[in-house]
Order: sequence, then structure tokens, then C-alpha cells
Amino acid sequence: MNWISKKLRAGVQEIRERTGNGVTRVEDIGALVDENLFERDILLATKKLASSSNISERTQAVKDLGHLSWSGGSSAAAFSGNQFVNLLSLLNNPNEPAALKMLTVHAIGEICCANKENQDKARMYGLVEKLTEFLSTTDSDPDFSALRRSTAACLLTLVCENLENQKALLRTDKLQDLLTSVSMENWTAWEENEAAQLITFLGLDQR
Repeated sequence: MNWISKKLRAGVQEIRERTGNGVTRVEDIGALVDENLFERDILLATKKLASSSNISERTQAVKDLGHLSWSGGSSAAAFSGNQFVNLLSLLNNPNEPAALKMLTVHAIGEICCANKENQDKARMYGLVEKLTEFLSTTDSDPDFSALRRSTAACLLTLVCENLENQKALLRTDKLQDLLTSVSMENWTAWEENEAAQLITFLGLDQR
């Protein structure tokens, strides 16, 4: 498994080298989390996501946020969970591109992966309900299709070993129909059809 840890460290190092020039411009952030480089990098990514007008920079920032949370251990994941309010604001903004929302949904999944505290926090912030809204979009644009598929994958992460999140999701009107529709989209680039898995996981196929 050493190659996995080496790859993760290399990825994090690449993020730090890429964002290093910005550290001196946000010394307040660096000082605040001086003892934890993962938390510093998470704050830098969040700041760039919120303040940059460059879509490429914001795209990379949200990717970094998810990756740092997933690879930084429980402390980094807990710290990333504090950014849900900012991520929800992005998802609620009708002017944000679907591609960026898709990456944001993916980052939320990484933040919540195997982390019940963040799963619960996501529910309390209303992210379960917000995500189900994306399942009902009918736009045939590839970016919206990717958003729907990523949403199904994220929801599967949110409900895994979390009964309260399962109950919250099952309250969604016409959930089986929505997930069935998403499961029929093109999943060839994915290892699994996450929408179909979510249907089975929730027992909707037995109803």
C-alpha cells in the first residue's frame, strides 16, 4: 500500500507548490493554522473558490478541497466539514456553471466519505435536500448529466451507514423514479452505476 500513500503525498505536495505563492498574500490564514498544513491548504482552496473570478482557478480549488479532505485524515476531514456553508452557497447560486457544481458535489462526497460527523453535518445544513434537486433536472447537456450522476454517487456516500440520512433521503418525493431515470444515463466512464446501487441500497427495488 506504500504506493498509495506516496501518490497521495505527491498530490498534496503538488497542491502546496501550486498554491505556495499565495501564502504570503493570505498570511492571516497561514498564521491561523500554522500547525496544520492540511487545514491551511483547505482554507486557501476555500478562499480561492469564493474569491477568484477565474473559473479554472475555482475548478482547481474545489478539486483540491475534496482531495485534501480525503487524504488528510480525520482532522482535515472535520475541518473541511466546516466549509459546507460555502459549498451550499455555491450549489444554490443559479449563475454557477453545472460543471463547477458537479465538482463541488464530488468534493462533498470526499469530505463525507466514511465520516459520520460530516455526513450528519451535511444533513443538518440541508445538503441532502439540495442534492435531490439536482436529480430532477432534465437538461440534456453533458454537464448536467454529469451533475446528476455525481449527485447519485454523493448521496450513496452520505447514506452509507447513516440511518438518519437514509430516512431523510427516503422522504424525497418520487425518489425511485428520479434515481431510475439517472441510472439509465451513460455510466460507461464509471466503475459502477451509482444510481442503480443507491436504489438497491435503499431497498427501493423491493417496493
